[in-house]
Amino acid sequence: MKSSIKKISALLLVFALIFSFASCSLTDDHDTDETTTELKALSVLPDGKDSVIAYFNKVIALADEGTPAFNLKINNDASDFECENGLVKSAFSTIKKYMLKSDSEEVEFGTKFSEKLPGEKGVAAIDPAVVKNATAEWPDVESGMTTVKANEYTVVIEFNDNLSVADVLKYFGMTDKAEVLKEFEKSADYVKVNDYSSEYTGCRIELHVDVQTDRITWMAVTRAAVVTASATCIGQLAEAGDVTATFTFTKTCEFKDFDWTAPKK
Repeated sequence: MKSSIKKISALLLVFALIFSFASCSLTDDHDTDETTTELKALSVLPDGKDSVIAYFNKVIALADEGTPAFNLKINNDASDFECENGLVKSAFSTIKKYMLKSDSEEVEFGTKFSEKLPGEKGVAAIDPAVVKNATAEWPDVESGMTTVKANEYTVVIEFNDNLSVADVLKYFGMTDKAEVLKEFEKSADYVKVNDYSSEYTGCRIELHVDVQTDRITWMAVTRAAVVTASATCIGQLAEAGDVTATFTFTKTCEFKDFDWTAPKK
């Protein structure tokens, strides 16, 4: 009888040990699922307009030094078209196809980054005086069962409303007016643009920066303007005569697919 009790006790002890090890194993696995490596940022998240702009200028300078390869896509678009003549308004989408085009370029490693920026001398050093608002965020993301910081800062710089022509030229580049009017000639089957004026509002720069290296991973430079144009309708639209129209024109230069590694020789 005593022997049987000893055997049962020993068996219970073995099972207790098994459950104990299993419990430890389950706990360890659970902890592993929740454990994520906390990123250590190379630069402190900038706070306030001046600080954000200084950080932006810094990462552009680093891009000039690092000369990464990247893909540059240029997209032109027009929206919010308004015209009192319904015939012209309905034809806008057709005219738009003749007027607007997109382009792309693969930039090889070794090219100075600021040389590909749209401004007169690039936007490598923005003056805070021309900026309405500048923000930087370090977003939270879900990782397994925990919330951690993303691996990128998001930086947004919004320029002043009614930006001067000189500042648009400096930071965003601008096509000569005569060239723009010549571009309008593409829609000569529908309309002849006599003159136009632009009010630059909504110009902005947005970029993502790797927090561990301060290297740009994505960037978009957007020039936006509300355009007022006077035109004479031609051909199928001739009955509309002289019209005035307004629309919002945006040109976006998108920098993506960055490769910071020098190619092997």
